[in-house]
Amino acid sequence: MNWWKKPPGKYGENLNKKETHQIRRVVLIGYRGAGKTTVGKRLSEILEWKYISTDEMIVGKSGEPIARFVERFGWKEFRNLEHEAVYQLKAENECVIDCGGGVVEDEGNLTVLKHRALVVWIDAPLEIIKSRLSKVEDRPPLSEIDLISDLEKHYRRRLPLYKKYSDLKLNSSKKTVEEICREIISRLS
Repeated sequence: MNWWKKPPGKYGENLNKKETHQIRRVVLIGYRGAGKTTVGKRLSEILEWKYISTDEMIVGKSGEPIARFVERFGWKEFRNLEHEAVYQLKAENECVIDCGGGVVEDEGNLTVLKHRALVVWIDAPLEIIKSRLSKVEDRPPLSEIDLISDLEKHYRRRLPLYKKYSDLKLNSSKKTVEEICREIISRLS
């Protein structure tokens, strides 16, 4: 579906050059299983911007899947790598950044990510997220032994943080990926 036509030249050239708050990137936040990766990849294709996943950056640096890394070293060490990954993105522009669900737990991460960015919270009802994550085996629990208890505890705990840091909230269970991308793009122009 080719509903978006990119304007000639670099995206955003029509914005005031003196404007210091010019949006140069889109940052996706939200709980795991909400649909950030699907939206991020499609949005980056449409905008012809680079797609960056903080989780993929961490896997590249650690050399192992997140589940194995967390099992060996724990969530605290994972959060340290996540923090390093975010800081590496400080100067990145014309990109869509797909963040891990817990990126909001470090305010410093969002200070870096929000610079010249539209921060979009991709959300879905907890029941939908439970259904999606029950089909995936490479998502380690955050603290609880069973997936359902883990999801309920951490999803609810993070909701105020997603709300605090986001500029826009979109529900992936009520809109298609294309509709979500259209809405994000409408906020960029």
